[in-house]
Amino acid sequence: MEAALTESTWQSVRERLESERRRINDEIEHYPPPIPRCDAQFNYLLEARANIARELSRLEALALTSQGSDEPMPVLEEFIRTSQFIH
Repeated sequence: MEAALTESTWQSVRERLESERRRINDEIEHYPPPIPRCDAQFNYLLEARANIARELSRLEALALTSQGSDEPMPVLEEFIRTSQFIH
């Protein structure tokens, strides 16, 4: 039962990050042209897209390493606490 809850929590976090990635990509795709190089909002979106990709990679790496752990939940809780995309 606890393993199912843990897997469900990993999946919920993954889905939240994927949702945020889709939102950011949609904003970038529909950003009104022309886009000057110094456009702070657009540059922020590009940075957010790179950050969300890193967060997803970090989540997947932690999920893999915690699979063999007796206590995977503290690892997930730490990820949630330190992620800039999970509020």
